[in-house]
Amino acid sequence: MSDLTLGNHPLLKKQFVDVRIKDLAGRKMIADLLMTKTSVDALSVKFFKDADADASGRYAYEEVPEVGEGSGFKRIGISEKAQLALIRKYGLESAISYEQQRFGTNSYFERVFNKLANSVSNMVNAMTYDRILNDANINKRTKVGTGTDLYWSDVTAGQSAKGQTTKGAIAIRSDLSSAQVEASKFGYVLDTMVVSPATFGVISNNSDASPEYINQDLKQLAGYRGNFLGLDLIVDETFADKDVLLVQRGVIGDIADAVPLSTSQYNQDEDMTTVVRALRFTESYVTDPKGIYLLKNIIA
Repeated sequence: MSDLTLGNHPLLKKQFVDVRIKDLAGRKMIADLLMTKTSVDALSVKFFKDADADASGRYAYEEVPEVGEGSGFKRIGISEKAQLALIRKYGLESAISYEQQRFGTNSYFERVFNKLANSVSNMVNAMTYDRILNDANINKRTKVGTGTDLYWSDVTAGQSAKGQTTKGAIAIRSDLSSAQVEASKFGYVLDTMVVSPATFGVISNNSDASPEYINQDLKQLAGYRGNFLGLDLIVDETFADKDVLLVQRGVIGDIADAVPLSTSQYNQDEDMTTVVRALRFTESYVTDPKGIYLLKNIIA
């Protein structure tokens, strides 16, 4: 590329960079799966939490009476608590030298795009986990590893309705079933499980079940491992090894974008580099905490 000028490398074309980084980031953006995506035209967003609940804190259903001919319908309202969330600005830049553009390999550009995409995705995921796990009203339980509350990693021989198995495998089924039952008391159906690679290893090696059919809507997500006991299983290398997060995805809250994931680039003639930037102005917030179940301390 003897006639190449700064910033004019084919892999630095605006359209290509934008599509490539968005594609790479989308494969790692677990936050966009767990939450409902929305957009705002401000640096803060006012959101509402459903305050309707029965005496036990469960979802409150209204009586729906039979309506006679010519009669009016019962009218109900929705009790909600308004809250405010501030939009956060996340972004990174990477400088690509003229020497790399003229004499380097294409793989270098791919590594830069991967680094930017993965780093921004990780930051947004971490922010979303923080909002989910620190909500005081989510369902949660910490295992003790004694009695019938055994660790998932327990390989002691056991007997279940499925036949000869391990006590850890029995614990896996029991804990996931208990989580589903607990969430259903509040009107939610858990459908997604997030675990670390280490926990996925425990599930794979010490369970009498294995991930089954593939949800075609999720197969583009890098960490998707199939459906396990009715739950779409997502593996995230940044998630805590001893915890399991269960949610009803798309219901528990929103991720609001003031500026969606986007890219830009500019030349710096003084040091002969082209700077590639990836950014997202966003914030996650929980609206339905009872659609979340956190199981802690699943291994010793």
